[in-house]
Amino acid sequence: MEEITKKLLQSCKNDTFLDVVYELDLESRKNEKTLRPLLIRMHNEGQIDVIVEFRKLTRKNTNGDFFLLRYILEEILPSINAPVHQVMDCVKHLSLEAGDDMAAYMLMTPFKDFCRKNPTRSNELLSIATTDVDDEFDFISPAILSGADLNLEEHTRKTLSLVKNENHFISKRAIFSLGFINYNNQLDLVKIALEVIIASSKTENDEVLSISLRSLFSLFLQEKNCKSILLDFIEKHKDIASDLFVHTALELLSFNKENTPDDIEACLIKFAYQIKPQNKGTISRLDNILSNMLEKREFDKVIIFLEKLFERSNYKISISDFSCLMREICKSDIYLSNLITRWFLSRKAMLGRFCLDLLDMTRDKGVIIKCDISQLSEKYESFHVFLAKKACGWFFSKQISAISFIFSLIDSAPEEQIEEIISITFNPLLISYPGSVKDYLEKSSDGASEKTKNFVTSVLAKLKDYHEGIDQALKINELRPSEAQRHAYNRFHHKIINDVHNEAREKSVFLSIVKESVILYGDSTIYHIHHDNITSRQETLMQKISTRFEFPSLQYIDPHGLDFQVRRFRLEGCM
Repeated sequence: MEEITKKLLQSCKNDTFLDVVYELDLESRKNEKTLRPLLIRMHNEGQIDVIVEFRKLTRKNTNGDFFLLRYILEEILPSINAPVHQVMDCVKHLSLEAGDDMAAYMLMTPFKDFCRKNPTRSNELLSIATTDVDDEFDFISPAILSGADLNLEEHTRKTLSLVKNENHFISKRAIFSLGFINYNNQLDLVKIALEVIIASSKTENDEVLSISLRSLFSLFLQEKNCKSILLDFIEKHKDIASDLFVHTALELLSFNKENTPDDIEACLIKFAYQIKPQNKGTISRLDNILSNMLEKREFDKVIIFLEKLFERSNYKISISDFSCLMREICKSDIYLSNLITRWFLSRKAMLGRFCLDLLDMTRDKGVIIKCDISQLSEKYESFHVFLAKKACGWFFSKQISAISFIFSLIDSAPEEQIEEIISITFNPLLISYPGSVKDYLEKSSDGASEKTKNFVTSVLAKLKDYHEGIDQALKINELRPSEAQRHAYNRFHHKIINDVHNEAREKSVFLSIVKESVILYGDSTIYHIHHDNITSRQETLMQKISTRFEFPSLQYIDPHGLDFQVRRFRLEGCM
């Protein structure tokens, strides 16, 4: 311990205190020693000044970990003796230095504990914070909250007087504090706080309204009898909510989902209908809320809400804005099948588009999807051909998803629709993907019903006839391009590919930051390793890297006809 004390004293002289503390902390973990009590003792005895030293900490000038060093201060701060104004300056500096990190303001909790250690500290902090108001950092709230834990009535009275202050920063911070004071079930003080918050919220200032909502919600969590007042406040502002108010409502719901009753949740989530497409942070909060609802098996409620949100935003808010929710839906075959069937049956083109976007968000390129047959009753009992067209149109580039969905329709499809579904499956799906689609049909027919087997047999028979027809056509010389024509086309195609390749290389960010090597011959690469004054030559054999994908054959034969057919399938019968 004596040796560590000397190191710390010497480090203050050498201006290496933070580096030494970082190293000692790592060593103390390994050797099961305790550095923190030593720092507290040395500071309180006047040997070192940890506040002055930690004030020098930044994310750039330290060799150690910024947050680890700051965590050391968090642990020792409540136990040290230091002037309030000096600690304020250090806490503000380290909080702002953390930037947008989620842990940026974690120093505020130990700072409030520091203030609670001595009753005069909270009063001094409040006096400084209200005299020299800091626009970018709130010291009024921690002063009130820490002081109220020591003398509730005194600091509640002070807070009520600050609400009427002409300085809007002081007023807003006082309103915020009223909601977070621990009233210890003193209902008379809670009632006064509620009245003051409601009276203050009569202003049209967006920030005041948002802070009032946050404070009322916090008071409700303390005292459940405030529920009716909170609901009245929400109802009163449901049509005039600003972007900030909407964000606050959803943030409260996101962080307090478990403690929020259904009626308050229903009121708060309605504000989401007013989200603007450009407010991605607010949409992210909503994404979190809906994901939590899905975990509680509230699937129908989530989807109905989403559909209304899309419609009210004129589909400017899309499914891609809800990445967390969509990942959860894609994990469940039941949810995925239900949603895609539902959105196809809605006959809304944008929801069909969202089905494709949903599959694009999955990593699996061959997602097998089955139709939710339970939705095909009464109103939609004759919609099998309609669904087959939607699956083929929207999932054409994801042929396994398309064929699996169509395949699941066959058993329940009316006999008079089977032939048309066979036609859709054959052209354009099976003609374009004679490999993967054919394999899926052959494998899936094993153990299938007689009706489904007949369907597969009919579709594959059409493919066989189609290929036989092509083979016969190839024997007609007049239909075959000459060698000169093939050579001319190959040169033309090569030129196009080469131009695209060169253009991509010029715009490549990756190639602009790496060194490029050209291999002239051989089957290996050579590189050199330099160690001290010795250079060793190393040789690495090249390995084959390949991938494969099935390109739709109709894209070669009749690209315009294929594009028209796919678009027609997508939009036919849609509103």
